[in-house]
Amino acid sequence: MIAVGLCAVASAASGAETTWATVTISSSRDFSPSPGWEKGGRPGHWVYTRDVVKTVPAEGREYPPVVVTQGAAAVDVRPFSDALTSHSSPCEAVQIDRRDVTCAYRSGYLVLTKSTELLHIDTVFGRRESDWIARQLRRDRAEFSRELGEKADPVVLVYLLPWAEGACGTLGGVREGLMLLGISRACVDKEHRPELSHFLAHETFHLWNYIVAPRAGTDPWAMMVLEGGAEWAADLVTSGGQSDQPLATSLADRIFSCASSLAGDTRSAYAIVKAQPSIAYNCGAVYVFEKSIVTFGESNARSRFFSWTRAEVTSAAASSKPAREPTGVASEGAVEATYRGTGNWLDATAAWMSAHGVRVRLDGPPTLSQARRMNIDIVRDVLKNDCAGRYGLYTDGIPRIDPVLKGCRTMSVGGQPVSLNGESLQANPVGAAEAWASACKKGEAVTVRYLDGRQESKPRCSKNGLVPIRTVGIVL
Repeated sequence: MIAVGLCAVASAASGAETTWATVTISSSRDFSPSPGWEKGGRPGHWVYTRDVVKTVPAEGREYPPVVVTQGAAAVDVRPFSDALTSHSSPCEAVQIDRRDVTCAYRSGYLVLTKSTELLHIDTVFGRRESDWIARQLRRDRAEFSRELGEKADPVVLVYLLPWAEGACGTLGGVREGLMLLGISRACVDKEHRPELSHFLAHETFHLWNYIVAPRAGTDPWAMMVLEGGAEWAADLVTSGGQSDQPLATSLADRIFSCASSLAGDTRSAYAIVKAQPSIAYNCGAVYVFEKSIVTFGESNARSRFFSWTRAEVTSAAASSKPAREPTGVASEGAVEATYRGTGNWLDATAAWMSAHGVRVRLDGPPTLSQARRMNIDIVRDVLKNDCAGRYGLYTDGIPRIDPVLKGCRTMSVGGQPVSLNGESLQANPVGAAEAWASACKKGEAVTVRYLDGRQESKPRCSKNGLVPIRTVGIVL
């Protein structure tokens, strides 16, 4: 028998600094607990206590065993899955110590809420903001349902990410039938609404393409289909209409960002994505665009992508293989060759797209979005060299270094870098990139100045991390 005790699951009034959740699970079976669980006072008794503010997972990490919203919690019970398999409804196998808490089971999580119905949208941001989030999610579900032919009605838990004031941060986790969406308070401000809208669309698309997730941890093709597909799907539904024109800039920016991530590394793009899955977002968006061109070349970008996705999801769902491997990932061809090759990925991609009717221009003045991405790439690379390989950034506006980042030799945590060797990151990002690239080639240091006039930093480039200076333009 498993018992779940839910104590003090609450989100205090706006401005409170802590939200506590304690979950107690007892089982007659032994298991290997995920980090955070501690042995209780008697055999088979495990306790997880979480202060939400202090333990928000960093970008790209696994969700903790308990995710708390204002009036609900999602408890990861996958370590106890053997004890639940004999029950048609895992909630029936669980003892809950509060009569006013209802339960649902979604893909390894128990979703517990005090309301009479399962919570879909929390009110942590106020009714107006929560209603806006709910409308966006309904729009995205309707859009993808119409394009892909299947409906999705997940349980959605939205909780507050306690990021620094003014910084927009998001963290999403989607499993079949369940969406866990962490959003910082600044994201609901009008200036950040486009960014938040894209995040919501990305996570919503995972309700359809999650089927490739079992292989995404080990197969770069699956990872690029999973995350790159969600990125491109979000671009499509937030671009405003059926025209390809709004998508041209987005695709150019993703090619640019993928090239930026691959720069200075002599391995193939495939090997780099395998070693650093976070690169799959931008490189994967380019990958699925290319795959859709090969499969459905006669229509516009939107139709191509959704036609290709329907074929992939249908094939994966019908597959008898345990990994449910989609056909596009299984059969490598001309597209994959550009990622397997060890030459210049940017040149190879431009040549491949040109051969398929997509005009790509290399070099030229950066767009505003490319300049912003270049700023982020530069600061991230500087931090990786200066902070023991780690980085932490709030990336809205001028990149701000995470105040809790550890291990930096010279960089000032919490600061907002504005120039490298006198070259402005905003006014002249190409010059700043050239300054950093030159320092990397020579193994020298650069002078970093900050927005608030704090003491300059002198980080040295020791890992030959090069930021590409070539920009990208595209015509679909």
